[in-house]
Amino acid sequence: MSDRVMKVNYCYVMVPNRAGQGAKVFSAIRDEAKRRGVEVEASEIVGTIPLDAAVGVIKEAVNEPAFRMDQILEKRVWAAE
Repeated sequence: MSDRVMKVNYCYVMVPNRAGQGAKVFSAIRDEAKRRGVEVEASEIVGTIPLDAAVGVIKEAVNEPAFRMDQILEKRVWAAE
């Protein structure tokens, strides 16, 4: 890590609405930042995302490829209504 500190407040990226794309894009950004000697401290989702996209992120982030939509508590509650 260099002794120079640089903070980037925003990096706006639009991600295709397909399962797994958000995780791939974020991973690519994080890898490129690391290659340049900087660390991604935090990220933010602006607006809404499809539930399928959130499930895809869970599968990728916690390395749980068998994670299913019915494991989401709210999804079960919605199904019971």
